[in-house]
Amino acid sequence: MISLAAVTINSKVREYVNQALDEGMIGQGRFIRKFEEKIKTYLNFRGVYSFFVANGTLADAVSLASLKILKADKNEVILPALTFVAQANAVLMAGLKPVFVDAGDRFNMDLLKIEEKITNKTLAIMPVHLLGIPCNMDVINEIAFRHNLFVVEDSCEALGSKWRGINTGTWGHIGTFSFFVSHTITTGEGGLIVTNDDRIANIIKSVMNHGRLSDDPLEKFQFPYFGFNAKATNIQAAIGCALVDDIDDIIEARRKNVKYLNSKLGFDIMEDRGNEYISPHCYPVETESMGVRNEKINRLLQAGIEVRTLYNSIPNNTHFSSGEIYPNALDYSMRYYYVPIHQNLTIDNLDYMARHIKYTLKDYE
Repeated sequence: MISLAAVTINSKVREYVNQALDEGMIGQGRFIRKFEEKIKTYLNFRGVYSFFVANGTLADAVSLASLKILKADKNEVILPALTFVAQANAVLMAGLKPVFVDAGDRFNMDLLKIEEKITNKTLAIMPVHLLGIPCNMDVINEIAFRHNLFVVEDSCEALGSKWRGINTGTWGHIGTFSFFVSHTITTGEGGLIVTNDDRIANIIKSVMNHGRLSDDPLEKFQFPYFGFNAKATNIQAAIGCALVDDIDDIIEARRKNVKYLNSKLGFDIMEDRGNEYISPHCYPVETESMGVRNEKINRLLQAGIEVRTLYNSIPNNTHFSSGEIYPNALDYSMRYYYVPIHQNLTIDNLDYMARHIKYTLKDYE
């Protein structure tokens, strides 16, 4: 099977994990702070706050719940209709209401439709840099500024992507990242929150730890805020510390794989346009219809290529269904699939995938 994810267990991973084990620090420990600092340095986001959490979903949920504390009279979050369900679930986990925006012509949220969704209850805009393709953060930040809204930037699939040369996840009030196995680097599970706002950082620190007042022994059982147990482990952080220095090499390998597949298939998909710099999460492919897409997926799986549909239109095909139709999100979710693009693929793997992507259904008969 040519898998969607690539897991690197090198000698440094083993060394750092063994250090954590030898020190008896498998829950909380020094690698957590080290990993937080390493990611901040990579993002060129020094002098601000970072918090390593259990996964990307909780990174979003903790962030939104923290903002809700600052503006208790606001309860709506604007997010894309085309995305993974985790973002919408995180809104509910934070006690807030998701408000969806249809997709534009580059998978991400249609910038021209954001303002029509803003009400006097809107708390935040949550752009998602889907597949590693950066959103236009100039426009999103300008809209948020005019309406006095927070921006929570979900960069879970886009560690290393940039908009106008600046890392995604560092444009908004809060940025979130994920270290799931298919993402740029992995700690198995794991997520990260970054912010440069003192007030927000102090609340996040509490909310990710049950809403606890502080770590002072006299205050550990005082809980002024609603909270989560969102803490990640020292073992996860040790793995992350060992892989941070490989991020740029991983991204470069994935970008080369994109260019190679594009050259074989005659596509220009997932290549930079304008102000984008893409850290590719996967390789999306368009088909004529949902029926063709579904049969194509079955054929690719039979050929040993791991494949997925391109997410879903969350407000149309999940428990969030509202009755409102989001035509672009539906179209993408019905006609597109994606295949691997990770750094461990060989030229033989890429040639094999290109051949099967080019096959029509008749070629399999």
